[in-house]
Amino acid sequence: MGHIAIQLAKLRGARVCTTVSSAAKAALAESVGADDVIYYRDENFNLAILDWSEEDGVDVALDTVGGQTFEHSFTTVRCYGNLVTLVQPSSQTNWTVARQRNLNISFEMMLTPIYLGMEKEMQRQGQILRDCAHLIDAGKLRIHLDRHFALAQAGDAHRCLEAGEALGKLALSVA
Repeated sequence: MGHIAIQLAKLRGARVCTTVSSAAKAALAESVGADDVIYYRDENFNLAILDWSEEDGVDVALDTVGGQTFEHSFTTVRCYGNLVTLVQPSSQTNWTVARQRNLNISFEMMLTPIYLGMEKEMQRQGQILRDCAHLIDAGKLRIHLDRHFALAQAGDAHRCLEAGEALGKLALSVA
């Protein structure tokens, strides 16, 4: 998700700072336009982001990890800023800092319109995918494919994702 989000943000004119776990992931992030990378295993990402943003916090943060990372992200977003998460927050989340900072919290799940039969939203999402396809065709959006797995190896692909070993996207081949 990260390398795609970086490119989409850059296409909208954003300055982008991202967190990574390895030099290879930093190189990928920088190759698609990240202005700065933070090695979250080596440094406190909250302090690094606040330093990068000159203590203001960022306008928008994207959480793809959840858990404590989601909650710790509250302090990295400027007051009245936006925090988008792809992960269900824990029932143990302490929302105090988010509330004090008046954060806008958004939950993104692409399947919601399908689950709820929301035809208009399904069409809107289809348009987003068509727009991304045009950006790919124009060479403005690049999808980094790390590796292919046979469908029978779907469990291996999930383990790779869960271990944080993927560098970009993984593909399942259905033959």
